[in-house]
Parts: sequence; C-alpha cells; structure tokens
Amino acid sequence: MTFPALVPTLTPESNRHKYPWTDTSRTLRVPLWTKRAEGDVIEGRIRVPVGLCNTPEHSNERLRFVHLIDENLARWVEWRKRRGWVLASKPKVTGPFDPPSQANASMYFERVKQVLGTPGSANPVTQFDSPEEFKVYVVKARFRREAPIYARLEDVMFMNDLAKVYEHDEEPKDTGWIDPMQHAEARRQRLGLRRKDYLFSPIEEPL
Repeated sequence: MTFPALVPTLTPESNRHKYPWTDTSRTLRVPLWTKRAEGDVIEGRIRVPVGLCNTPEHSNERLRFVHLIDENLARWVEWRKRRGWVLASKPKVTGPFDPPSQANASMYFERVKQVLGTPGSANPVTQFDSPEEFKVYVVKARFRREAPIYARLEDVMFMNDLAKVYEHDEEPKDTGWIDPMQHAEARRQRLGLRRKDYLFSPIEEPL
C-alpha cells in the first residue's frame, strides 16, 4: 500500500496574520501584563438612597439594600470583564459616606483655573447628589487580566529609557536602612534635578 506525498497546505492571509488590535497598522506591539499575580486593587462607588442605609437586619429595607449592592457589583464585574479584567478576590464594601458637595467642587475648580487656566473644553460639574437623599458606598476588589494589554514597541522602549535615566529599579534590593531624605537629595544632585521643581501645593489645596 502506498500513501500520497504530504503536500503542505497554504494558510490564507486572513488566518496567518492575527493581530490583537483592530486597525491595519503593522507597528510592533508589546503585550503588557499586570505586575502582581494576585491582581490589581480597583475601586468603585455605589450610590444608595438614604432610606436603605443602616437598615435593621431581617427587614424588607435591608433586603432591598442587599439586592441593590449585589446588582451593582454584578454590573461592575461584568463591565470590567468585557474590558479584559477578571475578578480575583471577594469585593469589600464600606460606607456609607457623604457624596461630593458643591462647595468642595467649586473650591477645586477655582484652584484648577488658577494653576492651569480655563480651557474652552473644561466645565465644572453642576449636578450633585444631596447628602439627605443619597450616600456613597465604596467597593474594592482585585482584578486580573485574562488577556494582555498591548502597547507600541517604541513606547515601551521610551519608558525603559526613562527608567534607566532616573535609575528606577523594578526589582529593588535590600540595602538596609538609609536616610530617605539624604538618599533623595543625593540622587537629585546626581541627576541634575532641583527639589523645588517637584514641590506641590499644600495637601488641602488640589494641584
């Protein structure tokens, strides 16, 4: 019995070149994964009516509160999953907290105008929740990437060059205790940097 010679089949062009991006660019891409195997901590917020906050256990209001939180968590997890993030820990919910207020927003916007000016596309937020009507619950959870994020090769090379210039070591070594202020000043002098160029306004003032 004889068998026909094996002839390699040609794979169509559409199957031989698979790209994780939708454009037709031939620019090289580098896959980026999150640094922590256990995932990154991501924070979200849930608006809850005041009538459902701090409700007694085993009451109808508490059941409505739990249902609202579970519904928002499921929608949040699904939204992140569609963008390549998979839930890696049990979400932790804390609260209630007062929502942002008009007074704080006005102060921040005035400070931004002083520092950055007022670009034509910048407008202050004018709609705020009333603390008498809504409260805010904060949820935190770890998410992992199920597929890498892709960056252009030249962008990654540029960031690597910056890391070398500023002596950023991704794997820090144990050198024992050192005075952080003296270490930082010695590093700035070695790199030709001035401390005053990196000072920020007081913490209570944004930017």
